Amino acid sequence: MASAVSAAQTGPPRNDADFIGLTTPFVLGKDKSQVGLQVNAFGGSDQLLRTGVSLAHGLADNWQVKIAGTFARFDTFDLGSGQSIGYGGSAGDLLWKYRSPGTIDFAIEAGLGYSNTPAQEQKVETLASLSASYSVASGLQVYVNPKLVTLIDNPLFAVAIGANVDVAPGISLFGDWTPYVSGDNSLSTADGSRVKQQLYAFGVRFSKLAGGLAVDVAYTNIIGQTAGFSLTPSLGNTGGLYVGLAYGF
Repeated sequence: MASAVSAAQTGPPRNDADFIGLTTPFVLGKDKSQVGLQVNAFGGSDQLLRTGVSLAHGLADNWQVKIAGTFARFDTFDLGSGQSIGYGGSAGDLLWKYRSPGTIDFAIEAGLGYSNTPAQEQKVETLASLSASYSVASGLQVYVNPKLVTLIDNPLFAVAIGANVDVAPGISLFGDWTPYVSGDNSLSTADGSRVKQQLYAFGVRFSKLAGGLAVDVAYTNIIGQTAGFSLTPSLGNTGGLYVGLAYGF
């Protein structure tokens, strides 16, 4: 009886799509598709504009495939010592995702990534993540998302946590925070040494716009939605504007 009451209070799992820094258990239904467009703009040490595109498709019940890319030109940042840091570049992902049909809402995602950046020039890496969610109350969902990227000589492992809360029909507030467990994900703008930076994003999602369009507007230090870039902050760890559009059909 206590279990039944608890289930009635929390409600069924929600189908929140991925956030910029956190993968949720949501997968598209069979034969459903979604295209996405993302733009990131920072300031301070990081003057690059980054754009991202993605296409996801529901292969079967609880199965999804996704291809995504984040793109920027190469640039350099001059250090006081006379040396410089190279940054920017592009990355792509090919990912398969499976959502468990059981009572515990979780999904497993794995695939391959390709990086062409100053730190990882034309390298292929393996990608893996586990995502789980829990309905705390009606309109409030919390998430946990361990992620692994096997970069050469510097594998990245971090655990993202986040939440999404409804504030009006079709409008919600979201936030995620990613502390690092292993790996250095940035370079110091003081001396060029490897550093470990925590990641964050918070913003608003408009999920019921006309024609199946959804829009995220956020403030974040994360440079992109591809797996490696979702674990990488802007150079100098400066926050900036993120806009993501998704259209389902």
